[in-house]
Amino acid sequence: MPFARLYLKRRTPFVTQILARTREEQSLPSRIAVDAAIWRSFLHPDYDLRMRAAAIRVPTLLLFGRYDPVIRVSTDGRSAQASIPGATCVVFDTGHEPFAENPEAFLREVEPFLHTISLPGGFDVTSNTSHSS
Repeated sequence: MPFARLYLKRRTPFVTQILARTREEQSLPSRIAVDAAIWRSFLHPDYDLRMRAAAIRVPTLLLFGRYDPVIRVSTDGRSAQASIPGATCVVFDTGHEPFAENPEAFLREVEPFLHTISLPGGFDVTSNTSHSS
């Protein structure tokens, strides 16, 4: 059974597609090597960004799934929110991929957040266009 089945709580058409793609790729040597390298990298001290996160000075939205067994909101979420000044944390009743498991709830949180962001040059993050002339 692919590991993805364990961390994707809600079944939606998106999740079904993710699981199918995972099943297809799980026997590819190149995919296995990439996945192993990614998992090993999580333990390397160079990838602990908590100290650097304190320098973030832009609006930050942290999104977590309540039932994610990989990145737990109770530990990783609290740590991320404590590390990033002013960060907003949203917890969904999903597993690891709220965007796929509950896209409607995900967009209800993300779209208003994006509308609050002002970028230089009048770039609108929600429409992918520039309003400057």
